[in-house]
Amino acid sequence: MGLLGFDGDPAQVDFDRIDAALESYYPQMERDLLTLISYPSVQGEPEWRAPFGQDVRDALDFALGVAVTLGFRAEDVDGYVGLAALAGYRAEQQHKRLGDLQDELQDAEYELLTLQSELTDMTRQSSVAGELERRGSRLQTNKTPAVRIQP
Repeated sequence: MGLLGFDGDPAQVDFDRIDAALESYYPQMERDLLTLISYPSVQGEPEWRAPFGQDVRDALDFALGVAVTLGFRAEDVDGYVGLAALAGYRAEQQHKRLGDLQDELQDAEYELLTLQSELTDMTRQSSVAGELERRGSRLQTNKTPAVRIQP
């Protein structure tokens, strides 16, 4: 659960806890805001992963760090923008479901490989001939080698 007491499930929102957390966090919010606005907000020379310059990059990193501290899931999009979202119940449930589906897919792929192997074994000429003989069929395999006719 994040600092604000919210785990993403709207039915579990405790507004009193959120109010208390915000009240206790107010001095830190003020410090974080003062730190954030202390970064120069002018575009600088583009650098790797800092398309607007290193100062803007440092401000983005700081802001995303604050978001993580507050319990958000933060993402940097190549230095152009930062995203912060509540990392709560629904997101975790969807992530778990995705993992479960990936496991199911892998199990299905292994089962497919097993069935392909069994099918390959069953369709070998020797296996077919043995099965025909076991069933008492009068069909027999050709004993004469194939001859290629030249035009």
